[in-house]
Amino acid sequence: MAATRPSDNKVTIRSGASAIYTIGMGSSNEVVTSISHRSMSEQVSEALRDMILSGQLKPGDKITHDDLARRLDVSTMPVREALLRLSYEGLIDAQRNRSFRVAQMTRQDLDDVYWMHSLIIGELTARAAERADAQLIQDLREIHAQWARLGNEGDPAELQALNENFHDLINGSAAAPKLMLMLRNNSRFIPEHHFAGVVPGWSSVSIRNHEAILDAMERRDPVHARRAAEEHVKEAGAMLVSSLDDAGYWSEPVSNDADLRPVTSLEPDTQTQQAGPQTQQAGPENRRPQRRSRRTQGPPTPPPTVSP
Repeated sequence: MAATRPSDNKVTIRSGASAIYTIGMGSSNEVVTSISHRSMSEQVSEALRDMILSGQLKPGDKITHDDLARRLDVSTMPVREALLRLSYEGLIDAQRNRSFRVAQMTRQDLDDVYWMHSLIIGELTARAAERADAQLIQDLREIHAQWARLGNEGDPAELQALNENFHDLINGSAAAPKLMLMLRNNSRFIPEHHFAGVVPGWSSVSIRNHEAILDAMERRDPVHARRAAEEHVKEAGAMLVSSLDDAGYWSEPVSNDADLRPVTSLEPDTQTQQAGPQTQQAGPENRRPQRRSRRTQGPPTPPPTVSP
């Protein structure tokens, strides 16, 4: 799939069986990717997640429903659902006045994500090396050869697809469904469509690391396969941190933690809305008395007489 280079930084989503959206950190680094059979809220969530993790939206940036809906060319409802979803994931903070900001993320946070990712990938690769057959090695070699032919000048979307195919084959061969579940959860904090387009030198580094993984798997050597896979992930994480450094991604917290809380509902926050002129405070004189038991309750009080 060919990459596009729009003239502005707009991110677009189109609904339908072949919906697409455009993401990236700049007009010269945007990548088009296809999405099939995904709800609109899922597409918006994925696009917003990548915008945050790739640095297009930085920690502390304010997000409004209308602005994001206009930027993604969707209605506000899937935007609201996406903000709720990403609030649960810890990527979005909701403030008491119902405004939203990108949650703070430090270098250590990103290091922690890639440390955990490296452990899971390392274990999956080690198990795959023990179970590898000739067909798996041949398939991996073919993918690796295609990548080597493309090199750093290859189409970012095609490089990204080859990278996903390479690792999907290895991870699937490990026969570890619970590890795969943990990998998917951890991958929410890793930009899915970022490296091929905007991290300088990622392709050549990946060629070298993939070669080391392949060599170990051909020898059915789980120890060296694990080590090569872990180093591959850690190096990718270090390259991402460096890229975000260059983009000025990190910033100081913009508000006190006491002002931030997870989103728990898509409904308006009535606790923070200003009371109208007729609203009374629920003081002792305004509280409704508790209803008496029917056994002790006297005859009903007659309605007050209204003068004509």
